[in-house]
Amino acid sequence: MTDNYSAEITLFSTILGAIIAAVVGYIVSKKQFKDQLQLRLKNTALDLVNEIESLEKIIKPFADFYEENDINFIADRNTDRMADLIQDVFFCENDLTSEVLRFLYDENGAYYRYKDVIPNFDEECFASISEFYRNIIHAHNYYSLYKENLGNYYLGKTYDHLVKASHISKNVKDMLNNRYILKK
Repeated sequence: MTDNYSAEITLFSTILGAIIAAVVGYIVSKKQFKDQLQLRLKNTALDLVNEIESLEKIIKPFADFYEENDINFIADRNTDRMADLIQDVFFCENDLTSEVLRFLYDENGAYYRYKDVIPNFDEECFASISEFYRNIIHAHNYYSLYKENLGNYYLGKTYDHLVKASHISKNVKDMLNNRYILKK
């Protein structure tokens, strides 16, 4: 009887030990996963903030000038000489060359590199990042259409999206800094 009892205690101890080990292993692996995700989010946020700051240096002067002077790109440059003059002055004043906007954003940017990580940010941060980059990408695409067609509609849309991106860039950077980079 004592041998049976001893075997039962040994079996029970083994099973209990296995359960405890499994639970501890699960808790440790879950914590490691969470820590790795937080580190990845922090590194992604750092890269995005750096890229947004670089993009701001390009887009902010154009967006500010466009807004301050209420430039109308919809007018046809071929028939409206004033529209032609205003746009020439705008390009000249801002030192805007076709190269600047042609290469505004491409597939090697942080938004594309981290497209699998960005959805892990909180909902508000994710939405703001997406809106900023959507405007940058739209501006890039509209500018490409403008270069192909020389249609002022496309140029106006380019600048509309640059202005939108310029308006939300600080908010996106602040969110990333406060929620992911400076967070302890």
